[in-house]
Amino acid sequence: MESDSINIEVSLAQDAPQSSSLLQGRSLMVGNSPPSKRTGFEEDNVQYKKSRKSIAREERYEYDKNLLRRAVEDAGINAFGAVFVEVWALNEDGTKLQRPEGGHWMDPAFWRSLPDDELMEEASSLDRNAGDCSPGVGLAGTLFEESSASSGRVHWRQIKSLMDDPFVQAEAEGRMERLYRIGLGLVATVPFSFQDQRGIVLYYSRKTAKIDRLRSKINERYLIGAADLIGASFAIHKSREEAAEMRRQMFREAVQKVKKDFKNNRSGLGPRLESLVLDREVLRKYKEEQARLEEEEQGTWGPPRVDKAIANLGRNVVSFGKWCLRRVDTSRKKWGGAHLLGPPRQSIGDCTFCF
Repeated sequence: MESDSINIEVSLAQDAPQSSSLLQGRSLMVGNSPPSKRTGFEEDNVQYKKSRKSIAREERYEYDKNLLRRAVEDAGINAFGAVFVEVWALNEDGTKLQRPEGGHWMDPAFWRSLPDDELMEEASSLDRNAGDCSPGVGLAGTLFEESSASSGRVHWRQIKSLMDDPFVQAEAEGRMERLYRIGLGLVATVPFSFQDQRGIVLYYSRKTAKIDRLRSKINERYLIGAADLIGASFAIHKSREEAAEMRRQMFREAVQKVKKDFKNNRSGLGPRLESLVLDREVLRKYKEEQARLEEEEQGTWGPPRVDKAIANLGRNVVSFGKWCLRRVDTSRKKWGGAHLLGPPRQSIGDCTFCF
């Protein structure tokens, strides 16, 4: 027995440097940061939280991108004569117009109707790629400046007239000439402005499109409504991120406050620990806030998922079962009565007298 204990101690002493080197190597591999006083489990927990936050942020970004894409696609499908739709938004400092991801749509029937492969490749390139431009420069910048004064109205321009206008500054990539080359001749511009987010929606039509139907009141009213929906879909991304950050900041402040109360309790200041634990209302609010923020970080915003509904159903079933057990136990105690004894026995003569 003594030799076995000595062997165990020797093996532990030999394994200790190896385990510490593994922990140190793990801390060096994560983000190329120097080794810290945290243990390997704490390092993994920190990295897990960071990865979970990044995944939730990417899911929110994909949801916003798909929301904008659906709005743009719906606008192009239902607008008369529109074969290509683009969204251009002004950046925060007001120096660049950018086409956000998901902010474009091209009619597949128009793309297939092009006469040769070269024009089809040109149209695909215009649909996929669009460089930034300054206000007043290029097609999007010129139309943005011209439509700024026509808020709530549709601004129509011919691409050929913009190409021949000497006062219009063309972009370096020659986007106007390329659009005209694939058969687009008319463009309708509708501006939008939501929560400090400004931009325009461009509806392109063929050269042979009927002008009277394009400029009908029904079609123009739809173009304006679709542009408002597109602008709202684009602007909600920034507002949602700000609201999420505000809730996260409130949660961090609540956690710091609780930590401060615990610290004051150790030094004899502030509320006692028993009072904090027994305050059920405070604990309930704290747990609800923590659960809501954890759900938000895990990407449970947006449409409800099946696993979340099943989890809620399971919790409701467990809660109902506990309530039923409490009622049965209470009823069992009531059925037992007060455990009182009956009256004393009487003699036969007394019983005869009673009857």
